[in-house]
Amino acid sequence: MSLNHTNWLANTLALVLACIGFLLISGGASAVDAYDHSMTVSPSQQEGEPEEQLQYTITIENLGANDDTYNMTVTDSTIPNGYTAYIIPTELSVDEDESGTATLFIKIANRTTNTAEGGDSHTITFKSKSQHSSDGGKTKTALAGVVVKSIYGSTVTPTVGEKTVNPNENVKFAITVKNTGGNTEDSITISFTATGTDSWDINPQHFDIDSWCR
Repeated sequence: MSLNHTNWLANTLALVLACIGFLLISGGASAVDAYDHSMTVSPSQQEGEPEEQLQYTITIENLGANDDTYNMTVTDSTIPNGYTAYIIPTELSVDEDESGTATLFIKIANRTTNTAEGGDSHTITFKSKSQHSSDGGKTKTALAGVVVKSIYGSTVTPTVGEKTVNPNENVKFAITVKNTGGNTEDSITISFTATGTDSWDINPQHFDIDSWCR
């Protein structure tokens, strides 16, 4: 084989290898967006009592090729009546290939609100928006669930504390039962203790009270 032919083969091989290397480098660079991220929340759902404040951890992972800052917001239209929800911090900066966390706070409404009855469930939406959206930065959306625990509490008040009656005479005491501490319908059983009433007929009655009787 001539020297010229050998040199031609060597130069051709070098050129092919250089092209392959360029393609590999170019392909690797294009595989990573300049600005991209993922967002997760933990836990995804929690239970809480009326007026209790719940906390959720939001994790942002920067998947882009550059450092980025994200605007953290709650979608107001998804916040139930009487609830409050917000994120701290409202701006989260995360370096390339790193992750950062923010906290979502959700406070459940008062028990007298129709959105805080026992067993109610709600879903609140929140977002992370790249401050480099004009350069391809993205906005991610996630959900946090809330389930309201049932709580109970009532008061019993007689309208009259004492009555004077004759022997063998029937007497009735009216009792007001109010659901003053619950957020769900309750069932009340009236019981009593007494002395010297062995031959008396005393009949407390059972009844239900609604959660709105408060």
